[in-house]
Amino acid sequence: MDCLICKKIEKSDAETYLYQSEHWLLRHSSETNIEGYLILEARRHILDFSQASAEELAAYGPLLATAMKAIRKVVSPERVYTFSLAEAVPHLHVHLIPRSAEMPRAWKGRGILAYPLEPVVNPARLTAVCQSLRQELKRQILIG
Repeated sequence: MDCLICKKIEKSDAETYLYQSEHWLLRHSSETNIEGYLILEARRHILDFSQASAEELAAYGPLLATAMKAIRKVVSPERVYTFSLAEAVPHLHVHLIPRSAEMPRAWKGRGILAYPLEPVVNPARLTAVCQSLRQELKRQILIG
């Protein structure tokens, strides 16, 4: 298979993902410097929600809410944007992008799609943010 996400799933180790379930994988984006920018990926190769099973759909909503709560707790954004395009990488994945109050107006709303891909998050900061997100995800899932 030539799918970038499928290849990443095959080659990944336990540290790649903040959370894994039977149907979904959650990781921090490595494409920008936005702390708390998560990507929720379908474990199975599907293009969009119309191809998802009933079980995948049932697991999606609660996990999305849990991930958004964890983002809010760890990075305290003003908003959390969610969207899925699957154009460049045709495999269902949902972007969860925290937007701080300090983010310039040009990158608010639809402008977030123009946010620069470089520089990426400082590796030490990324490790700390991911550790906090993992802890918060575990806490949310236990109380959820």
